[in-house]
Amino acid sequence: MARSRIGLAVLLAALALPGAVATAIAAGDQPVLGHGNVACRAWSDDRRSPTSAGEPRTAWILGFLTATSQYGEAPATDVSRGRSTEEIVAAIDRYCGEHPDDSLHKASSVLVETWRQQAKP
Repeated sequence: MARSRIGLAVLLAALALPGAVATAIAAGDQPVLGHGNVACRAWSDDRRSPTSAGEPRTAWILGFLTATSQYGEAPATDVSRGRSTEEIVAAIDRYCGEHPDDSLHKASSVLVETWRQQAKP
């Protein structure tokens, strides 16, 4: 059940972006659409030399976090725990710097799981 909700979350995040790439790849058994397919290496390159792709990629990550918050574990909770966009982007920067071959979807998923673990008593 949680997998289908996360899959729905990814779909909703991808559909929210105008002009997002509609190519789907398999991430486990979940489809990943749009900017979630971009490699961390491309994210890091865009962050060093800003391009027009940077904002939509940031929006994809925020959409993924929002959708995960709404359709992930019940009851719905803010998986970012109130972190600012700047803090979220900095966390993705760190992850992608260490894992350049991973996708933004993987980076975002790892971030969510890390925050969930940190929130446990």
